[in-house]
Amino acid sequence: MWAPKAIATGFLLIGIFVFISSERRACQVLERLKVHEVKTAPRLNIEFVSWGMVIGTSALIAALWTLE
Repeated sequence: MWAPKAIATGFLLIGIFVFISSERRACQVLERLKVHEVKTAPRLNIEFVSWGMVIGTSALIAALWTLE
């Protein structure tokens, strides 16, 4: 019964990687934009959403492995 959990965990870990890498990429882009020309989303909002998704996905992984 561990194989399906391992496969699901792999996909969830890929999701965490996507969340973190997209947050870092978005923050890099925001730093390169000229603020007086473009209204951007606050960096804190981007980080909050990204880390919220990471925490939620990590909780899902923990729940997955504690199920019988």
